[in-house]
Amino acid sequence: MSIGIVGLSPMSVSQYIAQSLVSHYDAPEAQAIARLVLEDVLRIPRVQDLAGTARPLTAQEKELVGSIVRRLQAGEPIQYILGAASFRGRQFSVSPAVLIPRPETEELVGEVVRSVDHDASLRILDVGTGSGCIAVSLALELPHAQVAALDVSPAALEVARRNARRLHAEVRFMEANLLQADTMPQGEWHAVVSNPPYVRRSERDSLSAHVKDHEPALALFVDDADALCHYRCLAQWARLHLVWGGQLFVEINSALAEDTLDLFRHAGFGSCALYDDRFGLPRFIHAVL
Repeated sequence: MSIGIVGLSPMSVSQYIAQSLVSHYDAPEAQAIARLVLEDVLRIPRVQDLAGTARPLTAQEKELVGSIVRRLQAGEPIQYILGAASFRGRQFSVSPAVLIPRPETEELVGEVVRSVDHDASLRILDVGTGSGCIAVSLALELPHAQVAALDVSPAALEVARRNARRLHAEVRFMEANLLQADTMPQGEWHAVVSNPPYVRRSERDSLSAHVKDHEPALALFVDDADALCHYRCLAQWARLHLVWGGQLFVEINSALAEDTLDLFRHAGFGSCALYDDRFGLPRFIHAVL
C-alpha cells in the first residue's frame, strides 16, 4: 500500500487517520473521525485501541482504511462514507440525498418533546424531513402522536422511509413542496416542526468544504434576495392549518433571527419565543397560534 500503514497496530492506525486529517478538520474532530472508523468499520473497541491491545489489521482492512482516508481528504463527510449518522442516540441511514443530522437539530426535537402533551393523540407534521431524523424521533418519543412528514425530494423520502422501517417508527411520508401551497397537505395539525433551507448563498464560503461541496444544496441554500421564503410560506400555511393553540417549531439562520421572529409575529402567531442553541446562538423559534 502507498499510504504507509502496512504493519502498523490499530493504535497507530487511529493516530494515522487523525494526523492525516489535520489540514481538513480541527484536532478533536479528526480524533472523533478516527474513533468512528475504528469502532464502526474495523469493530475495534476504543478501550482496546487506547490500551494498545487491539488485534492486528488484516490486509483488506488496511486497504479499506486507506480508501476511507483518501475520501476524507477529498472532503467527503465521514457520515456519507459510513452511510450512517447518530441522532438522539439512534443510528440513521444517510446518503448525499439528505443533510447529515446535526446536534442543533436534536435540540429542536427536544423542544417539541418538552412542549407538547405526551398523552394526547396529536397530529404532528415535519416539513422538509430529509433523512427523517426529526419525524422518526418524534414518532418514537411521542408514541401517542400521529406523525407525518414531507419533502420535495423523492430520493430524500426514500432514505426517510428506510429509516422509519428500520427503527420501527410509524410515520406517514408524502412528497410536497412548501413553496407551492397547492402541494401541501390539508387538515388540522397540532404541531408543525421544520428545519428548512436557510443558508444564504452569500454565506456559502463560510461553510466547511465537506458541507458546501457534498451535502445537498437544495436542502441548504436560499437566495439572498428572499432568504426567508421558506419561513414565510410555512407561516402562511401553518396559520391556516394549525388548530387554535397549535405550536410551530423551527430551526433558523442565527444571523436572521430577529427578522424571522418578526415574520411569525406579523403572520398572526400570538406567542413567539426565540431561544439559543448549545453554542449560544439564536437558533430556534417556538411560536403558538
